Amino acid sequence: MRFPYKVDIDDPDAGNIQRVVQPGSRLPGDPAESFPVLISSQDLWHTAAVRERLDDTLDDTAIYWCRYENALGHTWEIRNPGDRSAKLDIRRVWRPKRLEERETRKRLEMRTAGRDWEAQALEELRSRHPGLTE
Repeated sequence: MRFPYKVDIDDPDAGNIQRVVQPGSRLPGDPAESFPVLISSQDLWHTAAVRERLDDTLDDTAIYWCRYENALGHTWEIRNPGDRSAKLDIRRVWRPKRLEERETRKRLEMRTAGRDWEAQALEELRSRHPGLTE
């Protein structure tokens, strides 16, 4: 599942856009800095539950990605696996708006499943420990 970079949790699902990056520069500017990736608890619950069912860890499948648009309006995506020895993938993205809509739909489906999973886990916990309340 893809989680976009957001400054605030209420930012758009497409994430925040950095309008210009000067040639030879980097974002964030200081290599010691990083961008936060805000993830809702429902997203995290569902993602962890799916990974557990697959007998996998979150880090095994982590991919960091970024999309760039050039002056001609062509969009490119760089995908960098969490495994440092794995190869970087650079590819052209066709119809980026359509791709973002599909990613948004997947996140909404995942949030619903995450809420359901969280409710089921809480109900299971309450049934085992009747004295627990909200």
